[in-house]
Order: sequence, then C-alpha cells, then structure tokens
Amino acid sequence: LLLVTLAALTFVDLQQGLAAHKSKGTGGESPTSPLAIVLVLSSAIIAVFASLLSEAIMKGERLPFYIQKVHLEVGGLLTAIVMFWPIGFLSARPIDGFWKLRPVPTWGNTCEAVCW
Repeated sequence: LLLVTLAALTFVDLQQGLAAHKSKGTGGESPTSPLAIVLVLSSAIIAVFASLLSEAIMKGERLPFYIQKVHLEVGGLLTAIVMFWPIGFLSARPIDGFWKLRPVPTWGNTCEAVCW
C-alpha cells in the first residue's frame, strides 16, 4: 500500500510540474522536482524490500503457488481500484479523475486533448 501511495504521489507531482511548465510557455524540457526524485527512489527501494518479504512469506506457506498468486493479484486489483479516487482528487488534470468532465477533442488538436 505504501508503494502504491508513493507511486500516486510521484505521478501527481510530476503531472503538476509539467502543467506548471506548460503554463509558463517556456520551451524545452521541464525541470524535475526534488520531491519527485525522492518519491521515485523511495518507491524503488520499498518495491525491492516488499518483493523480498513476499517471497519469504510465500515460501513459508503450505498453499500451492497458484493460490498464493491469486491472493496477491486480488489484493493488487483492489488496491488499484481504491487508488482511482486519491489520484483523481490530487491531480489538477481533468483526465485523471474518472468522474471529471474531459476536454472534447477538436480535429486540429485531437491527440493533445485525449492522449496521455
């Protein structure tokens, strides 16, 4: 859960930085915030330790591997569904919240309006 939360915070921080960079009208690459870098590194370190912990737990279980794998995937699916709401509320972009109205594409600029 901590890993997913860090990933969501990183996503929102990077998206807001990109939106701020576009609103200034400057060309070129947008600078990456130090917070985003810390969140990405923390996410990677936690992912490593979480995989080691889950491997140790799975080796100690007496259930077959495929049943353990289903348990992991169902938990991941539930976490992903729950995370739709925090990402939508934290992000300033209307396309990140499934309940928010999205911009209607125009023929001249179709990809920018609907593409990620």
